[in-house]
Amino acid sequence: MKYSRDVIREVFPNSRIFPVPTHRAPTEGELAQVLPDAIPYVFGTNIICPDVKSYNLWRMPPVPSLCNNTVFVAVGMNSYGEISEASRKLYRSIANKGIFHSARDKYSAEKMRSMGIDNVLYTGCITMWGMTPEVCSRIPSSKGGSAVLTLTAHRASGHDQALIDAVFDNYEKVYFWPQGDKDLSYLESLRYEEKKLETLPRTLAAFEEILNRDSVDYIGTRLHGGIHALNHGVRAIVIEVDNRAAEIARDTGLPSLHIADVAKLSDMIRSELEVKIDMPWDAIAQWKSQF
Repeated sequence: MKYSRDVIREVFPNSRIFPVPTHRAPTEGELAQVLPDAIPYVFGTNIICPDVKSYNLWRMPPVPSLCNNTVFVAVGMNSYGEISEASRKLYRSIANKGIFHSARDKYSAEKMRSMGIDNVLYTGCITMWGMTPEVCSRIPSSKGGSAVLTLTAHRASGHDQALIDAVFDNYEKVYFWPQGDKDLSYLESLRYEEKKLETLPRTLAAFEEILNRDSVDYIGTRLHGGIHALNHGVRAIVIEVDNRAAEIARDTGLPSLHIADVAKLSDMIRSELEVKIDMPWDAIAQWKSQF
């Protein structure tokens, strides 16, 4: 959301912006604020669902208010799978036909085109639109002395204990940032060296305070936690637990390791890790310049 707001302010500096969460339906009061000629811009790295009849993360307003008007920004598929006819009809019907949409990865862009949304650009995730070669060049390649760790309770894996073991084996101090409300209790159900651990508050400010310290690495399953760390010049390894991380890493070179390959994590931590993020800069510029 932070990176989305930054882009909106850059592209529309003089416009009135009405943010509405997608995880709940908009209220009557929120809908009343929206002007008749307003264009809805939808952000969400996993908001497009292959079959909206069985699962839909977006609690949508009445579809007529979206028809032929909605612009998707850095959106991605929630999961792998064939696109159902219900999803194809829904997304094609609401997609703006005169404005370029953007997709977070090449796979998602291809899926959107298969729905009949041909005016879509692969732009990468909006959280990475600032990951220039200059920013990447400031990220240390060698292991730091401490690490900030994240886990994802709702994506619990039998490999998570090996992930924790590798982090505690390689760092003298480990900070745990519980991004999700069940992440801390999940960590406490596993084994770790209590004397090495410091638990952080569940705030972005607490996370950023650690990222601004010297000689700290990021290791964890929270994708955007890792990307946020990279944006702060912090060496990071994202542990892939879903298609978002896997597809973004495939397209951009995001430093990552699949959770099933976590046995290789210690070697990766100890290696020289040069960060080179490959972003589609021309497509990003094209998407911004159309306004």
